[in-house]
Amino acid sequence: MSASGMHWRRTTNVVAHILVVVLFGGVAAATAQPAAVTFDPDDAAFTCEDTLTIAVHIDAAVTDLRGYSLVLSFASDVIAPLNVEPGELLVDAGCPYFFTWLNPAAEDSLAVDAATLGCSVSGPGEIMRIEFAGVADGNTILSCGSGRLRDGDNEAIVHVCGEAAILFTCPIAELRYGWGTVKAWYR
Repeated sequence: MSASGMHWRRTTNVVAHILVVVLFGGVAAATAQPAAVTFDPDDAAFTCEDTLTIAVHIDAAVTDLRGYSLVLSFASDVIAPLNVEPGELLVDAGCPYFFTWLNPAAEDSLAVDAATLGCSVSGPGEIMRIEFAGVADGNTILSCGSGRLRDGDNEAIVHVCGEAAILFTCPIAELRYGWGTVKAWYR
């Protein structure tokens, strides 16, 4: 085979390999699923005697998590957050961390900023827990108003966020009193 024929064949092989990498690499990148932030339970009901604790989780697609900033939205006329605390992934990270509930006085949202200091965590696992009390009978959806997961290079981790449907009911007691008892209250 001539030198020009060998050059042509080598060039064709290189181009073919590049095309395979680009095409199949592009397909793999296009089919990769984003990481997920979910709520557990994602469908809950509670009554006036109880509080409801919702755990916020990341899935296994989240690797090298160094920090997150999440703003969760809900109907403040139905539920109100009582307490927000770090989840097991931060607590058990093996390095210091900070966790801050940024807006405890806000009515319709909850903003949290957290980060590990010197190490990363990976999913699946719980990144925070939120305890809610009921305000008035009704339904609400707990969802991500906005949020960012950050990796060790402080780059965004692409993710989707689920929702939780919450029902709060506080039935009115049906107590029956005789007329004599009611009159006695107002004497």
